[in-house]
Amino acid sequence: MKKTLCLALLAAATGAGITLAIAPPGTPEPVVPTFIQDDEAAAADARHMAKVRKALELSGSAKQGKAVMDQMLAQFASIPGLPPGFLEKFSEMVKPSDLTELTVPIWKKHLTEQDLNGLIAFYTSPAGKSFLEAQPAIQQESMVVGQKWGQEMAMKVLQELDRDGN
Repeated sequence: MKKTLCLALLAAATGAGITLAIAPPGTPEPVVPTFIQDDEAAAADARHMAKVRKALELSGSAKQGKAVMDQMLAQFASIPGLPPGFLEKFSEMVKPSDLTELTVPIWKKHLTEQDLNGLIAFYTSPAGKSFLEAQPAIQQESMVVGQKWGQEMAMKVLQELDRDGN
């Protein structure tokens, strides 16, 4: 008896599910409560943000944030009349991860989840790992070349202005 009752309940539940799943043509779409839509949107947003953070982590952005902080400290150290303890307190209060978190919404705005999946795949590939390893040297050498080029261009502009009598 119990077995028959269980089978009947299972068949009824299954039949009801099929009936609900196959609606006649022209039947309006069921209304999904707003809280479910909000939950789905929040889950999608959280998934997107997690992928951004993963791509930022793999890309070495945290290390770049530390480099920016170190550059700021070096610049501050050269400022005369800086209050005593400023550099130490700045180092204590400023976290590179805070800078990384400020960039998360920017990456999210400009990169889709599909883009991020591609970046994550690249950064975890042998070519991506090789690129990340070489990137600091590439950036440093590019900065030196860029500075030299900028100085040369400034000299040419000054020479042009001298020639023109300005």
